[in-house]
Amino acid sequence: MNAVTFTNGNKKITLTTGSAKEWAAGDKARIYFDLKCDQKRQPVAKFYEVISGATADKTVVREDGRTFAYEYGIDANSGSKRESIDAAMIELAASL
Repeated sequence: MNAVTFTNGNKKITLTTGSAKEWAAGDKARIYFDLKCDQKRQPVAKFYEVISGATADKTVVREDGRTFAYEYGIDANSGSKRESIDAAMIELAASL
């Protein structure tokens, strides 16, 4: 279980990875991580490792040859919030 804490707007948010679930279809394979958020509104909708295939998500983190992708959630409604989410997801991906 890995966690990252960051400021999103005026709130401190901690995201913690839980269990992981593998998924594959066609040429795409992913490992999806359960993300638990300590706040009501989720800043990240999904977070996964890309094993093979392309991803439609726009934001991708590469760390040590591994590719992680995520999709912004409902509480990512400004540029500064997205910047803090981007930095936090890079940190979370590096910890896995």
